[in-house]
Amino acid sequence: MNDGMRGYPTGGAVRPQADGRRAGVVGGLDFWHAASQINAGALTTVTLTTNVLRLMMIEPFNRNFRISGLGFQTTAGGAGSVTRVGLYRSRDAAGIAPRDLIVDCGETSSVGATTNLFTVNIPVSPYYIYWAAVLNGVAAPTLRATVVANTRMIGHGNVFGTVVYNHLTRNTTYGALPARLENNTASIVPASASLALIYYQLDLPQGRVE
Repeated sequence: MNDGMRGYPTGGAVRPQADGRRAGVVGGLDFWHAASQINAGALTTVTLTTNVLRLMMIEPFNRNFRISGLGFQTTAGGAGSVTRVGLYRSRDAAGIAPRDLIVDCGETSSVGATTNLFTVNIPVSPYYIYWAAVLNGVAAPTLRATVVANTRMIGHGNVFGTVVYNHLTRNTTYGALPARLENNTASIVPASASLALIYYQLDLPQGRVE
């Protein structure tokens, strides 16, 4: 059994396996998915706050897949703006909260309008919960985003009301993504806002033909 860290890459330079069919390629079209986006509503942009780690839930998998790409799109960014994206996983198949870092794609510039794509090679296990992560520093970038109404709800607070949480945040000084997140409300808190779109691409398992 993989313990959630051993055997996974820590950067975005690993080539994906060549012997699995690309699940993201359909009829010659190269499809990407976006963490927590569930409706095809109009997109927007969001300006992120520096030194805040944001975590967006990925649609749970009920079969083996391989994530072969991560990415994000900036529309503007202050001088010197830098961003990291990555992936976390729940402790086990019975857990929900993000805990173990699976991949940190490394630092990339988020100044100006650009699309940033990273090649990774990450086997994902059924029923574990995976979370896309984004952290930026120096100056705030503006990323392609989707509004709250088009995102996955992760829960309500214990006072109910009108607030619907759709992602998690953690105050984190910019740098390498933390290797492990503490699962308590003092460090990870739920939030509700338009979400920066962190894209991912899937491959079918090795040897699978459909």
